[in-house]
Amino acid sequence: METISVETLRTWLEEGRSVTILDVRPADQRAEWAIPGSVHLDAYHALNAHDPHALEAVEVADDAPVVTVCAAGRTSQLAAEQLTARGVHALSLEGG
Repeated sequence: METISVETLRTWLEEGRSVTILDVRPADQRAEWAIPGSVHLDAYHALNAHDPHALEAVEVADDAPVVTVCAAGRTSQLAAEQLTARGVHALSLEGG
């Protein structure tokens, strides 16, 4: 599973690179902070319960990577693994 640093993601966004940012935290955590332009899917509990269908509803472009985001990095890794298994180029944001 690939990861991406905050610095690299920031550079990608500043350069206007095509990327989907998928925030999988619960809604109350997202209310505290969010990356502008990110897509939210409250899949935190389903991912941590190892539900293989947690991200089934996620539709992403084939031509852009998906960066998964959570609070600490563990759940975003689970999300990236599920997406990668579907053939999506997914990266987990380091540290959350």
